[in-house]
Amino acid sequence: METLKVSLETYNVETVRGIAQRLGVLEQLANPTKSNTIHALLNAIPRFAASKRDLASLNEAERAVLALALNTGGHSHVADFMVPMVMSGLVSVEIAGDTINPGKPSLNQVVETLLSTGLLVNLSEPQGYGARRSFAPLDVVAIPPEVIQVIAKDALAVPQARPERFRSAEPAEIVHRPAEDFIRKIFFVWAELRSRPAKILKSGKVAKRDLQRLAQSVGASLEESTPHILNLIELTQATGLLEVDENHITVSDREQCPFWNQALPEQVGELLVALAKTSDVNFVDLSPLVNAGFITSTESMRGAGSLHQELLILLKAFARTDWFPVPLLWTLLNRGENGAFIFNPISIKGFFNQISWYSWQGQQEERKTLLATTLKTVEMTALAAMLQQWAELGAVDLGYEHTDQLPIAVRLSEAGCSALLQTPLTMRAAAGQVVLQPDFQLLALGPVPFTTLSSMEHLAEREDVQAAAVSYRLTKNSIYQALQSGDTIGNILNFLETETQEPVPQNIERTLREWSGQHERIVVHQDVMVVQVDTPERMAALLDDAKLKRYLHPLDDSTAWVESKSRAVVQRRLWELDIWPAVSRGPQADLPRSATWQEGMLRPHHALPSLYTSGVLHRIAEAEGNSWKLTPAKIKEAIITGYTIPEIVAKIEEISGVSLSPEWQKTLKAWGGYFGSAATAEVRLIKLASYEILIELRQADRRLARWLRPLEKGVSIAVINATKWDEVVEVLQEWGVSVDQGRWW
Repeated sequence: METLKVSLETYNVETVRGIAQRLGVLEQLANPTKSNTIHALLNAIPRFAASKRDLASLNEAERAVLALALNTGGHSHVADFMVPMVMSGLVSVEIAGDTINPGKPSLNQVVETLLSTGLLVNLSEPQGYGARRSFAPLDVVAIPPEVIQVIAKDALAVPQARPERFRSAEPAEIVHRPAEDFIRKIFFVWAELRSRPAKILKSGKVAKRDLQRLAQSVGASLEESTPHILNLIELTQATGLLEVDENHITVSDREQCPFWNQALPEQVGELLVALAKTSDVNFVDLSPLVNAGFITSTESMRGAGSLHQELLILLKAFARTDWFPVPLLWTLLNRGENGAFIFNPISIKGFFNQISWYSWQGQQEERKTLLATTLKTVEMTALAAMLQQWAELGAVDLGYEHTDQLPIAVRLSEAGCSALLQTPLTMRAAAGQVVLQPDFQLLALGPVPFTTLSSMEHLAEREDVQAAAVSYRLTKNSIYQALQSGDTIGNILNFLETETQEPVPQNIERTLREWSGQHERIVVHQDVMVVQVDTPERMAALLDDAKLKRYLHPLDDSTAWVESKSRAVVQRRLWELDIWPAVSRGPQADLPRSATWQEGMLRPHHALPSLYTSGVLHRIAEAEGNSWKLTPAKIKEAIITGYTIPEIVAKIEEISGVSLSPEWQKTLKAWGGYFGSAATAEVRLIKLASYEILIELRQADRRLARWLRPLEKGVSIAVINATKWDEVVEVLQEWGVSVDQGRWW
């Protein structure tokens, strides 16, 4: 921070003399040069600050600004004083032609008075070509460190906000949206993504199919709700419920997060904090600025998250104010400077520079007035859009003269007030009810807890979402998925009985137990490896080994499976037994050049070929000792199981590393019936005057369309089944075509 001496030296001489005159120092100087005056002020200003009597000569607003500056360490932006000073009623401000706190000085007047005493110094950059500061412009101010050290702090007090003084009358039209409705939307988007993640395309957009099902989950059409769904995804991600990477949107590791167990005010509070983390600035319409000829873009704006954060802090101060005028809210957010809420200071300065650079001298004032008006329009529209986002969350209620206009008043809803002040909600909605119908339909009626809905999403397939009810259906697939995730049929039945407070219908219980039995008949093990040995005797010996038998699970007489996590233990024991296991590296590494080709025989290079190699050989060839022989029967069997002749040839060439001769390729094609079968038919040819006439006749008569088959496109020759010849001739004669049965070739 600048010392008092440095700050005074940066002032022009008239400003320094003005401070000296205010403190009664100037007339005491015999030679009032700038340096002599500054020297005298270095004693006079700290002496003034240390005197309670002198500080008492300042009015309440001036002492309040000093207290606010001290709270920030002495260094402040003048704009930061606006909210507490206006809310305490100590300064006036102009809003839409009306004066708030009439009879009080403006904030700039208060700050200029303090500057004239030297208790504050102006650190704002001078405008124009001058290098010296004065009391204008006002942006950054500070209490000099020499003053901070001695100032009588007990003579200063931070102003107390009195927002109730600005309470407005109840508006003609009120829009209220229950917070529960929005949180339900968040829940169903989360539940849908928990069921199946959404895909992100290379363009960075969410796949249309996923957007479609997410829109359906909240009961909306894709065309109406795409921006809304994207906003829901971003907000849900900001709460920590979702994770987004380059390829997918998935439920985060906090799947069992406490969010759904929280009370409504806590959920609203988390959503408001999440809103302050969002990046979407599409709610700001910059077209009025562009239409007025001012060059701008979203890059010149402040982040959406910081705008919501400021709104959150300010509305928290008005939590108990009931209806608060939106124009005053706007003025407090922009600190009395049009555009300062939405745009950063450099951008606003750039707008006015555009006027200086691109306007005639006589038009500059007119353009400045237009800019101020346009900035107000942009900001008020953006603020209204932000408040509408808050209203959709159920955090605020909006008041209108007419709902097709901008809101004129705002108040925190009961849920919003409870969230910001962290107080319990006084009114609670009636509890909901879960009903299980004998036809397997599961209904959530009324405000069912989200933890219950989450369990229902886990057990059943959602059918419909309505404001008063959500319907699900227990299906074989939904129960299978629940069992796959580790649930048990006992837990499922217990949940249904507990939530419905009724016994589970017998037909449903019986069916669920049958489905459970089917599920447990086959177990699919994941994350395992297969141990393959050359002889049944060796496998029997390994299964008898005291250290290995607990890890080996036999599949047949020469293979067993082992959990992958036990791989190192098994491998170490095999080395102890003087067995050097070969580790398979997968089909891409194991198959190439794994056998030798000898005219219809494939002989593996290893005594115990990889399962990938032996698996392929088993499908296309017959085992014969240590070799595999290609036979017509085996080739036909491979064709039946889904192989094609080109695939069989490719596999043989991959395994052997050699190209099959044309003779062997011909043999394999013959064994596999590659060229299919042939059939004969007795036909006659007819040639018409032109191809166009042939086509026209086929279009004109359904019989000719069926019997005349063009030989090829563009040629006027057609093929006719010999058994239909007489009928064709008869029909052609009906159309006036004479048929000459002589030779035409």
